[in-house]
Amino acid sequence: MIPIHYIGWMIILLALLRLFNQAALTLRWKFAFSMFTLLYSLGKLSAIYISGNVADLFYLLSAATILIPFLRINYSFLGNVEKISESSLLLSIGIIVLLS
Repeated sequence: MIPIHYIGWMIILLALLRLFNQAALTLRWKFAFSMFTLLYSLGKLSAIYISGNVADLFYLLSAATILIPFLRINYSFLGNVEKISESSLLLSIGIIVLLS
């Protein structure tokens, strides 16, 4: 499995490329990033309050979100993907702030 800090460095690099207009983030990448942060922060939260096994499941799922942009998913079943992405990103930031 890919170490989680590699994914963090990839996200930082993608953010820098986006800052200098060298990368365009599509809806799929935004959705994948928001799901990654949500699942990773839920893993951190469950490691503290529930158990390590549940946390490992959330970490595994968060690492698997890197596949979302490459899958052929019809986003119409989710309704408003942008709203879901923003909500999950805000929820994960709230969890990260609560844990620090």
